[in-house]
Amino acid sequence: MQEGDVEEALRWHEAHRAAYLQENAARNQLERQYLPDSLLQLTRRLKASLQLSGVSDDQRFTWSQA
Repeated sequence: MQEGDVEEALRWHEAHRAAYLQENAARNQLERQYLPDSLLQLTRRLKASLQLSGVSDDQRFTWSQA
């Protein structure tokens, strides 16, 4: 891998990371806005459980798939 390839890979990674963080923040805001507190707490516990179990983001269902 050449230096230019590494720089391009880093730019790609940062762009996709920024998009992911922005999407995650928007999703969190929508959850807080529309979910009742009890359901929001259950959702947070489920997400934490999935993270602890090592389930990757690619393996998770989105709200639209549920």
